[in-house]
Amino acid sequence: MKMPKIKQSENEVEKVIKNYLEVCGWKVRRINNAGDPGVSDLHCTKAGMDQMWIECKATSKKPSEDQEIFMRDVNSTPSGIAFWADSFNMFFQRYNGLGLPKQ
Repeated sequence: MKMPKIKQSENEVEKVIKNYLEVCGWKVRRINNAGDPGVSDLHCTKAGMDQMWIECKATSKKPSEDQEIFMRDVNSTPSGIAFWADSFNMFFQRYNGLGLPKQ
């Protein structure tokens, strides 16, 4: 049986991801990207780990072209990881799919 996807606003998605990462020891900064519409919502750092950028979307929403370009640019660097998520479930699958340690 397929489980229905619970709808979450962008703020809800962002909040739960931020809280989870902070519990796991990450420093999470909310980026006010009014000056550059492509920059991801969350910038995350942790000693000994690659920096991580996360674009948070409301359930069923997708990143803009500018956001896709930003994530591609970050992912082309040796120490950057960027991805997007429209739910905590999507975030968790991608986070663990990157080979990051499960906390």
